[in-house]
Amino acid sequence: MKVWNPETQQYEYIPEEEVPMAWETPKTGDDQEIGRWLMMAACALAGMGLAGFPAFRRRREEE
Repeated sequence: MKVWNPETQQYEYIPEEEVPMAWETPKTGDDQEIGRWLMMAACALAGMGLAGFPAFRRRREEE
């Protein structure tokens, strides 16, 4: 694989076996758990559903 090196202003070649794969995520130092974000999203979705339920129920009773 050919990549540009801005320090030397030249292209450098990296062997294919040294190129990281898509499933190997880089270490960013972010230690937050994805479960917490999924739980907050689920609570938000449930809250929107509960907020819209009375209007749905009222419209259904009018029919």
